[in-house]
Amino acid sequence: MQNKKETVLAVAFSLGLLIAIGLAAFEHVLDDGISTSGRGPGIERLVSTTPPGWVPVGGAVIDPDGLAAAERSYDRVVGQTYRNADGRVASVVMTWSADGARRKGHVQQVCYRGGGYDVGLSQPTEVSLGGARSLSGMAFRAEHHGENEEVFYWLVTGGEQEQGSDLVPNGGMRLRWRQVVAKVRYAVARIFHREIPDNLMVRVSCRVPPGRERCGAHLEFVREWIAALSPGDRELVLGR
Repeated sequence: MQNKKETVLAVAFSLGLLIAIGLAAFEHVLDDGISTSGRGPGIERLVSTTPPGWVPVGGAVIDPDGLAAAERSYDRVVGQTYRNADGRVASVVMTWSADGARRKGHVQQVCYRGGGYDVGLSQPTEVSLGGARSLSGMAFRAEHHGENEEVFYWLVTGGEQEQGSDLVPNGGMRLRWRQVVAKVRYAVARIFHREIPDNLMVRVSCRVPPGRERCGAHLEFVREWIAALSPGDRELVLGR
């Protein structure tokens, strides 16, 4: 019985994949290029919103890809580093693309590995924001030349917050099936000229100070930063 169920699932997945490939190919023939000229949200304003107790500081933003390289992958990308009263530092990087399928925020574990980092276990994480609100994202720890970094990031696609459990490289049959469905929906939207969802990625991180096991400043920052945003901007960052 179990083997039969697995066979049915495998056949369904294969058919879905073939449909997705066919629709994507047809869409490619119709229009090989896609306009991503939409202005989108004011991510520069969002990132520059300074929460109480933090000050913006100059210098390099923690970013394994480099912001210049990221600009080739997204329509817009911006980053800023902040320091709090006890001297701990947190960086925030935000990307936005009008095409939330082909120019979607990357799985950051892959970006860090590509930047030469050793990436530890990824853990889907819920960050409480007070009241009934929470933020679903992915947390992981990365090491590079003896320096450790704690990272948390999340995605908002078409105004909806994605689940942290989906932000896993090679995340199994369930995730691959959802990706096939997303590709089919995207191809149909392109063929019939429907609205394509945009994508927003927000990543916060901090380097662990020497002699300490953890940093945690990035999670403190994200709670206080989101609280400092206007209600409209908070909805943009958190999605529905």
